Amino acid sequence: MYGHADGFIAPCIWGLKEKHSAYLLYNEGTEDVLIHSKYISKELVKRGGKMRLFGIITSNKGFKEMSVESFIELK
Repeated sequence: MYGHADGFIAPCIWGLKEKHSAYLLYNEGTEDVLIHSKYISKELVKRGGKMRLFGIITSNKGFKEMSVESFIELK
């Protein structure tokens, strides 16, 4: 399903290693979303701030995942 999600992007830790091709979208009070994107850079994640991501959202083994196609920074 194509949709959007708002939140703060954080590095994704899988086991003891940080994944560099995936991030976690966190928004208090809602489900966290695993993000896969070629559009989101490490610098953008380090800078922080709230974002709205657009793309295809799926559910996989009880987790929400999103393949991001575009984003905007929210103020």
